[in-house]
Amino acid sequence: MFRAQPVTDIASRLLQINLAGANKSMERLASAKRINRASDDTAGLALLNNLNSEIRGSNAALTNIQTGNSALEIAEGGLSSIQGNLQRIRELSVQGANSFLSSDQQNAIAGEIQQLTADIDRIAQSTTFNGQPLLDGTASQTLQIGPNTTDTTTVNISSAVTDGAAGGINVFNSGGGTTFTGGADLVANFDAATAQSFISDVDAALTNVSNIRSSVAGNQNQLNRAANNLSVYVENASAASSRIGDTDIAAETANLAQYQILIQATLSVAAGTRRNNVADVMQLLK
Repeated sequence: MFRAQPVTDIASRLLQINLAGANKSMERLASAKRINRASDDTAGLALLNNLNSEIRGSNAALTNIQTGNSALEIAEGGLSSIQGNLQRIRELSVQGANSFLSSDQQNAIAGEIQQLTADIDRIAQSTTFNGQPLLDGTASQTLQIGPNTTDTTTVNISSAVTDGAAGGINVFNSGGGTTFTGGADLVANFDAATAQSFISDVDAALTNVSNIRSSVAGNQNQLNRAANNLSVYVENASAASSRIGDTDIAAETANLAQYQILIQATLSVAAGTRRNNVADVMQLLK
């Protein structure tokens, strides 16, 4: 009777250990997470939290990049329209640089140029993103393009068009752009010589627009490269996070099966010990 008690104690202790192990395996299988609390793996949880923070920050930065690219695409569309108008103005200027044309014909050319210059200004003022103008010289926005504080970039779009005095239009950059004389003065004073002088002005404006479009394209390429790098990082970091924090279903299922076998074996040993103990007592009572 007395020799059976230590076996029962050992069986009880092993049963508690195996039950705890089985419960842990079932929790991991149910949650699909290897680490459900800090006590499971303190170092692993800290690493996992850092990785998840980086992943969430990177995904937010990808959203910022998409927003920035959307704004740049709108700016590019506006610049393309302005460039088309300037090319038409140049075509009309070449056509108007002909002293054989009558005053009515020159006035018709001047009228179309006036409409085109007004349209350039309208496009510049109405090209906005989320209520913010893109082509009036104030478009200088900072974007967070990565998860860390240093992962920033500034998107600058040069001033496109500014109204000048007496109906003039300044194409591009208020500090050194090319000015067309617009409004009523244009129609009243337009002649072959004026048309000829317009050609070099329009060429300068076209060069400015091309430079701005190149700058916009450079910004887009930079954002696209950042997005590609972030996507690769998120993919790799997510895989690392999964390896650290997710349950290995096959391995954990095998662990659970092993614990269940050990539990059954422990219960069998304990039951056998109790039967033997009872038999010994009965034998002593005879």
